[in-house]
Amino acid sequence: MESPMGGKSQSGTLTTALEKPLLWVRKLKWPLNIAIIVNILLVPIVFITGGFEVESLFINMNRITNPIWTAVILLFFRLLLFTNFKDFLLLITSIGVALVLFELFLRIWSPAIVFYKTLPIHRESPVFGWELIPNASGRGHMMERIDINTDGNRDFPEAAAAGSKRVAVLGDSFTFGMGIELVDTYHKELENLLKAGGIPSRTYNFGVIGYDMWQIVEIARRKAIPLNPDLIIIGFFHNDMARNVPPFVQNPGWPGENPFALETKKPAFYLGEFLQNLNKILEKFYRDKRGEEYRESMAQRRREFGPENPDSMNYQILYGKASIELYEGFSKKMKELSDAAKGRGIPVLAVFIPDAAQINNPQAQHVNGFFRSECEKHGIHFIDITPIFESESDPRDMYMLPLDAHTSSLGHERIASAIHEYILKHKLL
Repeated sequence: MESPMGGKSQSGTLTTALEKPLLWVRKLKWPLNIAIIVNILLVPIVFITGGFEVESLFINMNRITNPIWTAVILLFFRLLLFTNFKDFLLLITSIGVALVLFELFLRIWSPAIVFYKTLPIHRESPVFGWELIPNASGRGHMMERIDINTDGNRDFPEAAAAGSKRVAVLGDSFTFGMGIELVDTYHKELENLLKAGGIPSRTYNFGVIGYDMWQIVEIARRKAIPLNPDLIIIGFFHNDMARNVPPFVQNPGWPGENPFALETKKPAFYLGEFLQNLNKILEKFYRDKRGEEYRESMAQRRREFGPENPDSMNYQILYGKASIELYEGFSKKMKELSDAAKGRGIPVLAVFIPDAAQINNPQAQHVNGFFRSECEKHGIHFIDITPIFESESDPRDMYMLPLDAHTSSLGHERIASAIHEYILKHKLL
């Protein structure tokens, strides 16, 4: 005898996981079926369109995981209410065993997708604070491949071909290429543009995540200038001037620090990391379809770095409210860098990469003028990328917002084109 709730028993009575549920429970079967089907259909819709949000009804479908988890929860209750208890228990047990086996499989296989938060590529350095470990490899927070060559740089191992122009590129995470593949960084794009224009070139990536001005100067003195390049390019971001004095000046025995040490811990549950990172990959390619979250991303960044947070170092630097000591310290380091390069006859080109909070926000561009004036004072060429990004039809495309505030691959392309045009105009190579 087929029960109206999907279960059977020898006596003809209803037997479910809830043992004879109330009559009103039976009426939930078709609404649950419809709700499950609707959420399954929403998955491709959210995937393609970026989803939607109806605040008045408390509906939030602006991420692909939302309809998936909703469908899973509804399916669970549907099985719980309308499935024979033994069958339900067997199904739950089977799913649990499958998840455990998959967890064991991931621990044995150890795929890179599980370890995107793990960056075992840094180590302490008494000279630079921290540095990249030669021959290390890993995955960045946006699943980009990171390989460190034997020289301790995120770069290709090949040396410059005979007769090629050497371009040393210094900077922080923007130059390092955080969030994107190495081939998509502005310096590799620049290398391709120069080669296509008949200038054989090799760019050397000396960028390191989190470096400030004092570290950039140390890299220039100890690594870039000894390479005897034909040109030095520095990719500046506003907060590079946050620290200008090396810690070892006041503490000669300073061993260095590794701010990324905690990121090297293995995850507790590989399956959870696998699913989270798989979703991260999808979000990376569909970040511009995140609905209101994407549309508000730059406005939110502007509020975060704006007058609403007057004690923030970012606000003080962007709006020209930083201490005199900070400006003087940065100027001193600029002079050190300029003098070291001039002593070897190497031209220097500074490139200012704006934060999203600065786009179409003149009040937050005080720092741009400060960087420009310092470059003019010390004989350093200067490019401000801000107006280039502002000229885009949608400047958000220049960044990986709302997932990350770093420049996107397209943003790196625009930076490379601006540098290439400037190099040709001023005959720097």
